[in-house]
Amino acid sequence: MRRHGQAGDLPCVICGMPIDYSLRHPHKQACTVQHIKPRATHPHLTWEQSNWAPAHADCNTAQGSRIAVGLGLVSP
Repeated sequence: MRRHGQAGDLPCVICGMPIDYSLRHPHKQACTVQHIKPRATHPHLTWEQSNWAPAHADCNTAQGSRIAVGLGLVSP
């Protein structure tokens, strides 16, 4: 996900802000994989790359298992 996001200069799918792809875990702004359809409700999509999007670690944590509808938009 990191290489794909960095190559496309993709922003965080949750907040829409840029991601500094040079940051690494455990930095709160590091890039993580956001599952667009949550693994809790769609475990069969866990390894489906079309269900992945880059997100800041802290945004991903705050997002929880809600579905990411689109760039910066989240459903309840």
